[in-house]
Amino acid sequence: MFGIMSSYVKKHSLMGFFLYRKLYYADQGGNGLPSKIGGMSLSGSNPFVVLQRRVEKPEYITLDRNTETLYWTDSGRQWVSILNLGKPSQVGVMEI
Repeated sequence: MFGIMSSYVKKHSLMGFFLYRKLYYADQGGNGLPSKIGGMSLSGSNPFVVLQRRVEKPEYITLDRNTETLYWTDSGRQWVSILNLGKPSQVGVMEI
């Protein structure tokens, strides 16, 4: 599935970790598809959207495994976004 998805979605940064056996990615969208922070199982199945609002041009993504927090840069908005996977309704930003 991942090969099929990469033909129409521009994934800029991929980052996998084994805390939840998930792969997370920064997707810049394109061809009518919105930018987002997404995820999928390690096999490439079961894709899901982690966050789509307030995501313009995500670049790089990383995870703090101790706090279960995703961080990504957004060059469209000139900030670093923060999302705690345990509290997905709370999104923070730091100006660059």
